[in-house]
This record gives sequence, C-alpha cells and structure tokens, in this order.
Amino acid sequence: CEYIFLNFKLLDKKPSKNINNNIVTKKQNFNILSIMSIVLNYLKLQENHKNIFKLFSEVENFIFGINKLKIDQNIFICGMPRSGTTFFTHLINSSDEFSSFKYKDLPFYTIPIFWKYFSGIFYGNKRKIHRLHGDNLLIDKFSPDSFEELIWKNYLPNYSDKGYWQYLDKDYLGNIDKTLEFFMKKKIYINKKNKYLSKNNNNIFRIKYILSKFPNSKIILILRNPIDTSISLSKVHKRFLKLHNLNNEFSDELKLLGHEEFGFNRKFFNLDNINTLNYNRSNNEIKKYINKCLELNSFI
Repeated sequence: CEYIFLNFKLLDKKPSKNINNNIVTKKQNFNILSIMSIVLNYLKLQENHKNIFKLFSEVENFIFGINKLKIDQNIFICGMPRSGTTFFTHLINSSDEFSSFKYKDLPFYTIPIFWKYFSGIFYGNKRKIHRLHGDNLLIDKFSPDSFEELIWKNYLPNYSDKGYWQYLDKDYLGNIDKTLEFFMKKKIYINKKNKYLSKNNNNIFRIKYILSKFPNSKIILILRNPIDTSISLSKVHKRFLKLHNLNNEFSDELKLLGHEEFGFNRKFFNLDNINTLNYNRSNNEIKKYINKCLELNSFI
C-alpha cells in the first residue's frame, strides 16, 4: 500500500457576469433537477424492493461470471469535500485505464450490466454541462463520481444510526467487502479495464478496513487549505439550499445517494462525539466548516 498526500489550492471562479451564460446555466439547472426527479423515483424503487434487485444482481454475477474476474489494482481517492477530490478523479480517469462508477450507472446501480443496455436510451447524447456545485467542472454521463457510496449506504449495517463516518478498521467483522468487490468487478466487466478507480470522501473513515481487504490498493488523500475548503463548502451549501427551494426532491436524491455534506439534509460528521445541537444553530457557516476540516485533519 502507498499513501499519497496531495496538498494544493483550487481557485473558486466567480460566476459569469454574461447574462446569456447565466440564463443557459439556469435552464441547465432546471433540466438537471428534472432528470434527478426521475432518478430519485428509481432509486426509491430499488430501496423499497431490495430483495428483488438483490436477486437480479446475483443473476448478473452468475450469467457474466463476475466472480472469476480479477482486479489488478485499486485506487481510492478521498478527502474533505471541496478539497479537489472530484477534479483529481477526473484527471486520473482521463487516462482511460480505470473502471469506475459513473453517472450513466444511475439509477439502476444494483444491476449495472443489465442497465448498460438501456442507459444510452435514458441519457441520450447529452453534451457536457456544468455540474450544480457552481465550480465550472464539466460533466456528462461518462464522468466518474462517488456513487460507490450507495453500496456502503445500503449494505453496511447501522449506516443510518452510526452515520456515514462510522469508523471501520482491519478488525471490523462485517463482510461488506464481498459485496463491494462484486460491484467493482461488474464495473471492470462493463469498462473492460482491470484497474478500479474510486472517488468517495467517506472512505477516509474506512481506510484501514479497505486496505485489509484490498491490499493491492493505493490511497490518495487530498488536503486543501482549511480556510479555502471551508469557504467553498459554505458557498456550495448555500447554493444547494437554493436548489432545494426550486425542487425539494433534489435534497431527497442527495440523501439517497449518501451525500450529506451540504444542503437541506446536511449532516456533519461527529468524530469527537460531542453534542451538535448548539453547534448546528450557529450562523457562521465558514467557522463550522473550518472546525470540521481541523477535526478531520486531526483524525487523519
């Protein structure tokens, strides 16, 4: 195993002052929110019928010989949200040497091989667009993102009770690694690349467990100046609150996807087991995030 620490500063670009560009962005946001509403319904369908989709997933494993596939190498990228993990994941993914979870895998992530025959129709030939974070990062259906968290969220016991920051070390006795490995191999089958790339900030709480189960892995921890990170987090949080007002199903999908770092359903990780009631009442968003950045850095 190798730990790779990256420490760099990303510049937050100001929104375009061009009126036409802003109108296009608003239209894109509306279209994205509309698609997300459809995705949300299908995610709920899988959550409400877990046993049926688990059976379909096992059928996939059998038909396509998933268990026989080999993974040459894994790269797990994690860090504080807004530290540059998505940017760096896109950078590595551009090498075209890795398999990873992508937007086109939604909404039927439980049966990705079957779904690949229909995802092209579902998404069509949509061009690259700016993602909703307002960071000028362009995405399309082939862009990787942290959809792997769906596996942890739906297969890790006590995920809802203990939080996404539940600490897993090498002594953890659960067997979620077997489930995760099947899904990793399915991505390899689909993409025909024997290296797996994961971008999931929550994996920072599971590094020791991951390394004990997947020893051929590299962990890339991305660190960014806490002040810059916190300013960026605060901006995205406020932006997502506005998007929630446009369509409250936007926040519901974020929660289903396991994204609780900002927005209406925001849930701070609580590594120190402190009472967060008064903490959440504070109006200084940047200060909140700075404290969380420092808390996570201490944990690392």
